[in-house]
Amino acid sequence: MEPERLLMDRISNLPSSLVQTILTLIPIRDAFRTSILSRNWRHRCVNLPKLEFDDKLLEKSTNSQLSIKCKVVHAIYTVLLLHRGPVLEFSLCVSQLPSCCEIDQIILHLANNTTVEKFNLVIGLGHSAYKLPSSFFSLKRLTHINLKNCVVQLQTSFRFGRLTSLCFNNVSITNKMLICFISCCPILKSLTLVRSDNVPVIGEEKHFVGGDQYSALVQLFQLLPLIEHLEMNCCPVKCFASGVIPQSLPNKLVHLRALVLHGLSFGKEDELRFVLLLVTSSPNLKKIKMEVKLQYWMNIF
Repeated sequence: MEPERLLMDRISNLPSSLVQTILTLIPIRDAFRTSILSRNWRHRCVNLPKLEFDDKLLEKSTNSQLSIKCKVVHAIYTVLLLHRGPVLEFSLCVSQLPSCCEIDQIILHLANNTTVEKFNLVIGLGHSAYKLPSSFFSLKRLTHINLKNCVVQLQTSFRFGRLTSLCFNNVSITNKMLICFISCCPILKSLTLVRSDNVPVIGEEKHFVGGDQYSALVQLFQLLPLIEHLEMNCCPVKCFASGVIPQSLPNKLVHLRALVLHGLSFGKEDELRFVLLLVTSSPNLKKIKMEVKLQYWMNIF
């Protein structure tokens, strides 16, 4: 009986690093449940370098945002309380989670950890978007940032000297702040700017690039000398294309390999000229993906 049981429990004898990798590949709820398997498993999950909280936390559907918030926040607080060791990746992607002040405390805890390299925050778009706290900018070791349905207002000096990938999806940010943010990311290689029309406005400033579009356009791409992947949708493109479009950029995007543009309308000359500007300014471009609005094709036919 004993040899048979040992044969069935092969996973416990695996190297600790391999067990840790396996635990990071399953839902975090199930990973922490392994602590009740045996004495040997009691502390296996408390030093996971990757913490990922997603919709799987909500096993049963509920219509109460308060219930959703309490369940998600309680789960995160419990994990962080038990966790030991560095956190290299943190991901909070719960589509039904509303903006709440408890997220500030979670980010503050991560900022005190000082080891986070990848940060992913995707929450529901409720009555108000979530405003990033100042403690977020203390995450100096970040290499990847992915934000969705957030408000970014810069209130302190910062520098993301290691950041290589930045994704703003439905992020509310002014033109001045976007330029300032990117200027603090000197080795950025991947940039995604995607925005819907229903994102709340900060003050009276336009999102992404407004005002003097030409100078802002030139300034933006001057801050991206190492950019390899660029993705935008029609909303930022409209902001860029609403002014005088230059025939070429002062600096070539020599490292740009992939260009992805969504929701274009080639019936509008400014948008077409903007696309041509990017293409002609990228001599080493290898991949171009352009998605045209369905309404544009319907108008043609």
